Amino acid sequence: GVIHENGSDGTVRVSTANLNASYMKLVFNESSNEVKVQEQESCYDPIAFGVIYNKNHGTIVRPDKDDSSFLGLIAESLDIENPDDYQQHIAQLIKMSDETFERGMADKEREKKYHQYQHLVTRVHDQFGEKVEDYFLEFFQEDNDDQDSVIAKIQSEILEKVKAYSKDASYRSFLFDITDMKKEILDKGMRVDMSLCAAALSKDISYYNAKEHLTVVSTKAKTLLKPNTTLFVDIELPRIQADRVFKFTKK
Repeated sequence: GVIHENGSDGTVRVSTANLNASYMKLVFNESSNEVKVQEQESCYDPIAFGVIYNKNHGTIVRPDKDDSSFLGLIAESLDIENPDDYQQHIAQLIKMSDETFERGMADKEREKKYHQYQHLVTRVHDQFGEKVEDYFLEFFQEDNDDQDSVIAKIQSEILEKVKAYSKDASYRSFLFDITDMKKEILDKGMRVDMSLCAAALSKDISYYNAKEHLTVVSTKAKTLLKPNTTLFVDIELPRIQADRVFKFTKK
């Protein structure tokens, strides 16, 4: 059920192009047997971002000469002179984006193209800051899902891409279809929990594989319900080593 994909032609996705990213630090605590959200913050002051209907990275670079609305938007963005103008520009782009997705979803033949996504980037390390490269994140529902319908929906319709960073496997990239997440999970009264397990380095050095989980999608938990954005999650997982790995002895 894990998806892998070869490199693309460099096309930037909407959720990765948006500079309004968020950050969260999770700590798996061995002593208290729980997952703690140690830090959570949004980006600095909002940055202007908009999604234009029926445009892609090619047509934006080479717009039609008679595309007055698009060319006018570019001209207006270059004519901003003060913070108030910029805030009005942000509001205008938000309104335009809402109209883009509403219009796109109304077109049944192209509806899938206008689904909204959230990009999740994880980094896992131990309590000493050393990276953990061989780990698995699972998304499921802990209780009242004997048929595993939640994990089946996530793997077949919602989690569309998973990729490890080739230069540092402690990083993972996930792409979630938030439109389907709301339709198939939230609107049906279900939720999504997240757990983490990591492979041992040897028989003497392993990682704390907690039984607890963190709810990331529910009527109250909106962690994975922020469309068109990127969330960076920094995860600390305790490393456990046998006493014989290192000890002092008397001569």
